[in-house]
Amino acid sequence: MSRLQVAIWFLLPLVALLVLMTFAGYIYGALAVAGLAGLIAVVLLLVIFFSRGQRTSTRPPGGE
Repeated sequence: MSRLQVAIWFLLPLVALLVLMTFAGYIYGALAVAGLAGLIAVVLLLVIFFSRGQRTSTRPPGGE
């Protein structure tokens, strides 16, 4: 399993929990939106980071 898949499977339950808490009414809607936006931003940054890491790691060993 790639690092990107691990990151997605780690963050997916957190996003689901935030959505469930929002619909259940345990936290304010504005805080839920801010938290969800923050989580989405973190996921996007992780996707960009890991995709760049995988792109540079495809070089053959010893290649320059």
